Amino acid sequence: MGDVLQIIQSAVVLLAAPLYAGVLSRGEAIVQCKRGPSVLQPYRDLRKLLRKGTATSDQASWIFRGAPFVAFACYLTVSAIVPDHHRRAAAAGLPGRPDRRGVRAQPGQLRDLAGGL
Repeated sequence: MGDVLQIIQSAVVLLAAPLYAGVLSRGEAIVQCKRGPSVLQPYRDLRKLLRKGTATSDQASWIFRGAPFVAFACYLTVSAIVPDHHRRAAAAGLPGRPDRRGVRAQPGQLRDLAGGL
C-alpha cells in the first residue's frame, strides 16, 4: 500500500506543479494591480513545448542531450522520497495519530523514531 501511495503522491506533484506556478504568477500580477496570465497558462506552455521538435547541434555531447532527463528524474525522486509520517508512526508502534508537527508521542519515542532517519 505504501508504494501505491508514493506513486500517487509523485503523480499529484507532477500534475499540480504547473498549477502551483500559475497560481503564483497570477497572485504576483494581482498584487501589482495587473491582469496577468490565466492560472492554467503553464499547462498551455507545456503542451506547446512538448509539441516542438528538438534542435540540437551535431557536435552536442551526450551530457547536453541527457541533462533534461536527469533534471526530470531528480524532481521525480524528490517527490517520491518525501516521508510518509503515517506509515513511519505505524511501523514504530507509536500511539496516536500524527499531527502537524510529526507524531504525537513521548519525547523518548520520538527520539527513537528520528534515529532511523
